[in-house]
Amino acid sequence: MAGNLKIRALGNWSLGITAVLAILCIAMSILGFRKYEVLQSSTRDYIACEAAAQRFQTGSDTLTRRVRLAAATGEQAYIDAYFEEANVTRSRETALADLSALHGGEDAVTSLEQALSASTDLMQTEYYAMRLVEEAILAPAAQWPRELSDVTLSPEDAALSGSDKTDRARELLISPEYEDAKSEIAGDVDAALAVFTDTLTARQRAADVFARIFRTVTVCVALFAAVMLLECVVIRRGIVRPLLEYNESIRHGVIAPIHGAAELRALAETYNSIYEEN
Repeated sequence: MAGNLKIRALGNWSLGITAVLAILCIAMSILGFRKYEVLQSSTRDYIACEAAAQRFQTGSDTLTRRVRLAAATGEQAYIDAYFEEANVTRSRETALADLSALHGGEDAVTSLEQALSASTDLMQTEYYAMRLVEEAILAPAAQWPRELSDVTLSPEDAALSGSDKTDRARELLISPEYEDAKSEIAGDVDAALAVFTDTLTARQRAADVFARIFRTVTVCVALFAAVMLLECVVIRRGIVRPLLEYNESIRHGVIAPIHGAAELRALAETYNSIYEEN
């Protein structure tokens, strides 16, 4: 086999195989990196969406908890804390703004906007309940939040005693209608999160492509290593060892063995002819 080997052909084949494998590995690596970026982006968006949904739900639940505590205890501090969340912290609005900044979350934004709308509508019931509490605890009207000053009680509720107004406020905040509205808000928040869950599931194809690309690159690297190892063996047997033997023959002034690559065989034959003539 070594006698049919030509150094020039070996060099050309080595260069060609190396170039093909290198180009394939580079192309696969670039494509794999792009797919990885898609997967990374979708995962990052899902995490951000989940955080926004949780923040929105937490803000809504915080309002509910504080208005119920105000109705249960009759303490002004809970009413003030309610409006601190509603007008200053604004967890729901912040969550919606964060979600709007995400790429591909238009449907999720729509769902969260519906949740905000339902939550805002529910606040009218909460305002009404807190107005009843303010009157029940005889808080000075000048200290009422502006939103409560704008509430008008029905004649029936306005005629109630202080304790009855507190009971009426509690009744509003535990009514089936109130709970249904809370469930609607939670459903819209879940729908927003489901949009990104579906998007992430769809983008999981990028992970499958990335895995296939990684396997392809691994095969190319293994093949490249095998080719290099084979080339080293061929060079060792067909070129390096014959050259060393030729050098020993010349140094000792004896006939050189004829084996190795075709060019080296021709060289050995020429040397032997000259040696015999001399």
